[in-house]
Amino acid sequence: MIRKSWDCYEVVQLIDSYYKTQKCTSSKEKREMLMYLSYLLRKYAMMQGLEIDEKYRNLNGMILQLSHMEYVITNGKKGLPGSPKMKFQFRSEEHTSE
Repeated sequence: MIRKSWDCYEVVQLIDSYYKTQKCTSSKEKREMLMYLSYLLRKYAMMQGLEIDEKYRNLNGMILQLSHMEYVITNGKKGLPGSPKMKFQFRSEEHTSE
C-alpha cells in the first residue's frame, strides 16, 4: 500500500470532526464520531481507486490526527505538536480569509 498525503477534502473533514467532537458529551460519542470519519476517509480513498489496508485512516490514526489538529487550532495550547505542514498551511489560509 502507498502512503497518501492528506488532501484538502480530508483536512476539511478532520477540521469539521474536531469541532463536532468538541460538542460530544462522552468518550463513546467522540469515538463513534472518529470511527465515522475513518469510514468516510477510507471510502473516499477507495472511490479514488486506492488500495488500502486495515491501517489506512483507521481509528487510531484519526485519534492521532485529531490531536495534531487540536494543536493547530488552539495555537499549541492543547493537542500534540508535529502536525504535517499541509494542515498548518490550511489553517493559516483559513485565518487569512476571515
